[in-house]
Amino acid sequence: MNSKNDDVNVIRTGIWEALGSLGLRNILTAMAVIIITVVALSFGFYALYSSVKESISLRSEINARKFSKDFDEYLLTGLNNIKMASYSVDMLLKNSASSDEIREYLVQESANIKSSIDSDSTGIYGLVNDYFLDGSGWIPDADYDPKNRPWYQETIENGVPITFVKPYVDKQTGNLMMTITGLLGDGRSVIAVDLSLKEVQDITERIGQSVPGSIGMVLDNSGGVVAHSDRQELKREYLKERNTLGSLIASRIFREHSTQFEVAFGNTSYMVYAEPLAGGWVSVSAIDTAELFKLPRFIMQFSVVVLLSIALIFIIVVKIARRNLLTQKLNMQLASVGAIYVCMYDIDIPGNSCSEICYHSIFQSGLFSSEENDCSGKVFAVRNGNSSLVEDAQAAFFRMTEEAVSESSRKSMRQFVDFSTLDERFNGVNTSTEEFLDSRNKWCRGRFIVEKRDSAGKIVRVLWLVESIDREKRNREKLRYLAETDMMTGICNRGTGEHKISAMLAEKQSGMFMLLDIDKFKRVNDSFGHKTGDQAIIGVADALKKTFRNYDVLMRLGGDEFAVFALGVCTLDKAREVAARFFQNVQKIRIPEMGDRSVNVSVGAAFYSGDTEVTFQELYEQADGCTYISKKTEGNSITYYEIHDPDNGPGQ
Repeated sequence: MNSKNDDVNVIRTGIWEALGSLGLRNILTAMAVIIITVVALSFGFYALYSSVKESISLRSEINARKFSKDFDEYLLTGLNNIKMASYSVDMLLKNSASSDEIREYLVQESANIKSSIDSDSTGIYGLVNDYFLDGSGWIPDADYDPKNRPWYQETIENGVPITFVKPYVDKQTGNLMMTITGLLGDGRSVIAVDLSLKEVQDITERIGQSVPGSIGMVLDNSGGVVAHSDRQELKREYLKERNTLGSLIASRIFREHSTQFEVAFGNTSYMVYAEPLAGGWVSVSAIDTAELFKLPRFIMQFSVVVLLSIALIFIIVVKIARRNLLTQKLNMQLASVGAIYVCMYDIDIPGNSCSEICYHSIFQSGLFSSEENDCSGKVFAVRNGNSSLVEDAQAAFFRMTEEAVSESSRKSMRQFVDFSTLDERFNGVNTSTEEFLDSRNKWCRGRFIVEKRDSAGKIVRVLWLVESIDREKRNREKLRYLAETDMMTGICNRGTGEHKISAMLAEKQSGMFMLLDIDKFKRVNDSFGHKTGDQAIIGVADALKKTFRNYDVLMRLGGDEFAVFALGVCTLDKAREVAARFFQNVQKIRIPEMGDRSVNVSVGAAFYSGDTEVTFQELYEQADGCTYISKKTEGNSITYYEIHDPDNGPGQ
């Protein structure tokens, strides 16, 4: 017995010694390496799968947004042209312009559209005062009735100023065309412009070729196909179909109002992204995920097998990975915001402190450069030294307005950054903005956004952001100038000029109102051509510019008719001095095509003393009667209201 027990003890001792010879530390290290390797592989597979999926979604989104941007830029140009044309034709109608005059304007605008926007466009045409006018010179057949055409019927039916008519295929060129129409003020006249969708179709085809299995399309608000990467799909009505890929996508977009989703058709799954366009249309990009997901699906299956054996560790890794992904996503979001805002601060109102969010983390990381912005983030820094935490935030913001804001904007900005008035200003709203000039005279926009309120509704935390808007502001001013200016002469158009003069009269600012037109202007057009007539109009406008001051209102009423309101000119002597100077400038007009023939004007003038109330129309009627009297005299002539003594010859 003792011998057997001794043998067992020897065996046990040998096993432990063998294990001991391997080394417990080595065993644990090997196990750790194996586990870490498995975890790392699993995490890598998961990250790859997520990356591919995100890449597919991002590609789809980029395709749709790029197409949306290109289409909106293309459409906006045509939209602005039809708006301007509608306004101009309305003005011509108000001035009792003839059909020939309106047709001449449409011809000019059609030429502009073909040369600057779309060479395939048929120009501007329409039904005006029951006359069909075409800017491209097309003469319809005798049985052509514009009131039976879709562009006219849809516009009248909608009853709104601008209508996007359903696209059609041009029989002559085979190109897909779209029509934008404008309803005029009389409620029955309509003008329209046709734009080719060939460029839009080309873009959709490029989207379809950018990624294997990619589909690009544009749908109108009824689910009809405007453009498609597969030309065979053109003119289909997806919302009227059933059990087709197009009907599934259109239904999700227009009936469920989804913009980003996955849809399965047959054995294929598509990642779809829809971006809204002008006129209720949408740009759609759909990518076949089958081929792109083959490798990630295999990796996912393998990862599941591995993860089942180390479930607990995997859960921990997943949580860590999720936090990392959220951090990366947050950094990218901050980077995207950083591309717009030159500085961002989180402000604790009760604690009167703030901390910088974006400048260090984004601009100094190299993701974006603050030098790319018109307003530098450094200009608006409210830091104390190298620390991003500012203890006395209010004082720092007041100091920033003194150092970084121009003197002209300083007072309003100091009031805007006053924390003590935030609750009053943000009553019922969560954001507020203020536009200002910085110390370099660049336009910027400061913005407060409410982050948190207490139970009583008082503001606890806000975000402060500064955005460069110098280009936007100056473009806006340029557009306003174009909208207010007569494009031929560079002076105010009728609407703008009448508005400015009416505002002066409402403020009882005294002055002289002059109304003038070119003598025998129709004969100039008939004898020398409309281009020569245009030169005469431009010459008279230049004479007005040379005669009157910057703060006087010069306007072209239409055709060869002009009006002026000269501030402070209230006496006959002063008026005669101004008229003489004007006539001298008119005499200097030289138009080679007219030979020795000079340009003459007939002028009527009325005075406003500022003691009573008077309207623009009353002054217009007074001056108009005087103009009629002046026309009876050869050469440059002016007649003053209630004086009736024509002043013949310049300077008299």
